[in-house]
Amino acid sequence: FRSTCKHAFVTLTREGMTTRDMQERLAHTFSCKPDDIGVAGLKDRHAITTQTFSLPREQLARELRVLSHDSALMAIRDQLISAGRDAGWHIEGQPAWHRGKLRR
Repeated sequence: FRSTCKHAFVTLTREGMTTRDMQERLAHTFSCKPDDIGVAGLKDRHAITTQTFSLPREQLARELRVLSHDSALMAIRDQLISAGRDAGWHIEGQPAWHRGKLRR
């Protein structure tokens, strides 16, 4: 089952940015294009919101793609914690692999 999972789902809580802003920050963090990042709905810039995003395994940096599924999820989580520390967002729970991309 895991070998067919192509997207890491991550749930983030954020404040002061739009869904597109968050897609752009994730794309920068993981060296991919904002449009490669899937989203579950659109959220308000002015509220504290929790939202799930999908990161495509094939578009992630090579050092993440070559890791086992479990190791890749831990590395993704570590990168999210580091990148979000002073940026107004943080990860909720653990990332998980899924077969498909989130679409709004």
